[in-house]
Amino acid sequence: MFAAKRDLLLAIRRRPRLAALYAEVETARGDSFSPTWHITDLITQSRLPTAPDPGVVLADDTPAMDLLAQQVRTALQQPPRKGRRPGRPPPPGLRRLHPRPGRHLIRCPYPP
Repeated sequence: MFAAKRDLLLAIRRRPRLAALYAEVETARGDSFSPTWHITDLITQSRLPTAPDPGVVLADDTPAMDLLAQQVRTALQQPPRKGRRPGRPPPPGLRRLHPRPGRHLIRCPYPP
């Protein structure tokens, strides 16, 4: 994710249902939103008094959002299309960036 933390907190406060959907995907897939942040942590931080004021909160109770949530939940019933499958070793040339095993593997141009 290429965004400043403040911008992510604003986005979460402006689209809370979409943020909750991201958290659902993160939890179901066992992966995090970005190499440095989990969406659940960002949601918690967005609720603190020190979080930026969202200004405008967008309506997430639309038929389009209902359809998106349904499509995401249907997709989560399928195995992931990319990434490692449980029990398989990482491909050569990948290095772990995250302290939790099996998360955030990236291709490194140089050997570890």
